[in-house]
Amino acid sequence: MRNIKFRAWNKVDKKMGKSFTLQEAIRVRPFVDPTDDCIYLQFTGLRDKKRTKKYPNGQEIYEGDIVKDFDGDILFVEWGDFVENYYEPSPGFRFRLSDKTKKSLGKKFEYDWRNAKLEYLEVIGNIYQDKELLT
Repeated sequence: MRNIKFRAWNKVDKKMGKSFTLQEAIRVRPFVDPTDDCIYLQFTGLRDKKRTKKYPNGQEIYEGDIVKDFDGDILFVEWGDFVENYYEPSPGFRFRLSDKTKKSLGKKFEYDWRNAKLEYLEVIGNIYQDKELLT
């Protein structure tokens, strides 16, 4: 069984928490208050290109992360219902171009993970702590 992982952004303390599995969350905190001060961000199942002592298999990529691709384009990860093959929306993750990248490319299109060279992605921040990377 795949571990479903999350991390939480604390809106009050303005801090990103450590990752935890769904099983750990249920064991430690069985009832999550919807008025909680945290935003929960899901692990995509992807890892970036970093291979360091801290990240021997690459840094985990979470919803809300800002990544740089092989061309230097800045993208961010979001979850939502997206239209697949012009039919019905289906839930999933996608990489969206930052406003900064859209301006530099002079194009108006969305970046799809299927077009990405995933082995070249690098986490450079997140949308809560590093907003300046997007504009």
